[in-house]
Amino acid sequence: MFIKEYMKKFISSFLIVGLLGFMLLVLLPAELLYANVSELPFTYAEYGLYLSRMAVLITLTAAIVLSFLSHGILRWLLAGVFAVDLGAYIQYMFLNKGLDMLGENPDGYVATKGEIAANLIIWLVVIGICMAVEAVSRKKPVLTYLAGFLLMIQIAGLVSVFIKADEQFYEYPDTEYHLSGYEQYTVSSSGNIILFVVDCFSDRDLSNALAVKPDAIDMLHDFVFYSNADACFFGTFPSLNNMLTNDPYDFDISVNDWTKRAWTCDKCEYFYSNMKALGYECNIYTPELSIMCGSNPAEELLDGKWDNLTNAPLTREVDNEAIRRLMVKMSAYRLVPKFMKNNYYASMSEYTDTVKVVDDPIMHENYDFYGELCEKGLSVKESPKMFIVQHIMGTHVFENDENGNYREDAGYEETALGCLNILRCYLDELKRLGVYDCSDIIITADHGWEYGQQPVFFIKEEYRESDEMEETDAPISHKELLPTLASLAGMDSSVIGETIYDYKPGQKRTRTLYFRDYSEDYPDVPYYDGSKNGTSNVYMGYTYTGDEEDLLNYLFDKPSEIVPIVDSYH
Repeated sequence: MFIKEYMKKFISSFLIVGLLGFMLLVLLPAELLYANVSELPFTYAEYGLYLSRMAVLITLTAAIVLSFLSHGILRWLLAGVFAVDLGAYIQYMFLNKGLDMLGENPDGYVATKGEIAANLIIWLVVIGICMAVEAVSRKKPVLTYLAGFLLMIQIAGLVSVFIKADEQFYEYPDTEYHLSGYEQYTVSSSGNIILFVVDCFSDRDLSNALAVKPDAIDMLHDFVFYSNADACFFGTFPSLNNMLTNDPYDFDISVNDWTKRAWTCDKCEYFYSNMKALGYECNIYTPELSIMCGSNPAEELLDGKWDNLTNAPLTREVDNEAIRRLMVKMSAYRLVPKFMKNNYYASMSEYTDTVKVVDDPIMHENYDFYGELCEKGLSVKESPKMFIVQHIMGTHVFENDENGNYREDAGYEETALGCLNILRCYLDELKRLGVYDCSDIIITADHGWEYGQQPVFFIKEEYRESDEMEETDAPISHKELLPTLASLAGMDSSVIGETIYDYKPGQKRTRTLYFRDYSEDYPDVPYYDGSKNGTSNVYMGYTYTGDEEDLLNYLFDKPSEIVPIVDSYH
């Protein structure tokens, strides 16, 4: 009799506790990699079996221990656990629309008080229903049956993931096209055009940093600061491509179709073919190949344009423990109610730090880039002129001190100051090598953030000297970036478009900033590789005439237009 009663309690405990363990440690870690396989730098083998074993061990242990409790105590305890199971299931299946999963927000998860309250009410209703079902079901194990049913559904989902996943899910390729960082700290003695992209660094970030340390930009005395620059698009995608191809994002076609069109359009082909004809070696240092190419083969779009695109094996250093922690954290982030999500939000650096490429890595994190710069400095080679794009993390993640060294609990202002110090050290190295004067340098950002949407924009033409930085409110945008680079290189820039020099101080210009968003009024759209729904389904267009203060009159509340998209990069 005791054994029979014990087994009933064991089965109920195993199914109800196991449902939560299966979601947290088995299903979601597999689904998350499957849905983000092009962005996460590791394979399922690094964590899958380990977490599955942990799920079984924890579930068995809990079920064995719980089964010794009296039936009365156990039934209400399991009812509470099942309420959490069901709430978590409903949360990740139905209540996470538009959820940022890959560390895009430097401030972490953001939701309004109304959204949090409504979400909490749903959870309380679910808990109340589960308790009521347990109360009226008496001795019938209704919740146990429901747990078993949900567990079978999720096992089927896991099998589907394993069937549909491609080789990239299971193993690293023998060779792969990637951007090499072998010459990231190399410049030319013959002259350089350097585009320094400090991600997510806005004019507001600059103002906040200068309020703490007013002399932080003294090293930019030879530059002109454009204080009224527009990014055209929010987000590294699609902004980085727009900056480097001069092809504005087309909302009416897919991500893959647009990235292909952008890198093969006439203006883009004209610029890069002429850079080659003028003797420039072109290197870009960013880890974001998927942002540049979507799912398209990088060799088809970038070969012949970027000289550091290579196809070779990659040797990796893998931190398995960090990967396991990350996947559990990401799973919990999807399962918990909105008021708890910020506790499980993973920053972008938590993804990139799990796997390190050791052969020819690109230094993208601020502290990595700065550390290598301090240790080795820049080197110069006798070569043709070079066009260099340096893309660092900027203020996307607050993880460096005011010098640029790693600091886990860094603040907004010190992160910005660290970025400025990294720029100072880079310019000092150019001066040490004697190539500063013969270099054209543009320092900008691909986008801003929240109420600092205008990116910084500084420019120094070769041999320009000044005792003090000049500032202008000429209304420029990233639309003029590639033509300006063409002009600096000596080609006919009018074929591509207007340059920043075509706009004058005090001039009025109407511009539109497009900001990706999610709207309940529009249907969900697929992720660009078709593996899941995207977290955005529209772009909000904010049209303004004047400067950022005019933009802020509309931002987030009064879009000039709402543009649906075909699919979503995010």
